[in-house]
Amino acid sequence: MPEINWLGALVAGIAGFVLGALWYSAVFGKVWMRDHGLSMEGPFRYPSWLPMLAAIGSSIVGAIVLSALLGPAPGVQAGVIWGAVIGFLMIAPAIKMNGLFAQDTPALVAIEAGYPAVQYTLMGLILGLWS
Repeated sequence: MPEINWLGALVAGIAGFVLGALWYSAVFGKVWMRDHGLSMEGPFRYPSWLPMLAAIGSSIVGAIVLSALLGPAPGVQAGVIWGAVIGFLMIAPAIKMNGLFAQDTPALVAIEAGYPAVQYTLMGLILGLWS
């Protein structure tokens, strides 16, 4: 069984979630909502806490898996490199492909594919610093 840095993964997962909160609000929120046809006044299909709970849970699970892949003491360089490889070369292309088939705008594809790329790089950095 792989060794997991549980505390580091929890912190990295929360940091990845906070990055997403900033990414989809202050940084790219207006463009993201516009290109999805959403507004803060519009009708919501489900309670606002549900996507937040799913997002933080997904981020923590992703950080746990990344920790298991990196091992107990990866170092900063390995953490950043492997976080970036997973984010930029595995997750982002899959999201980009879905966005292209959905005929999303180029800005929306870039926003949605860019977030996990940066998120996993950040989580790898944190896990690398933690070791």
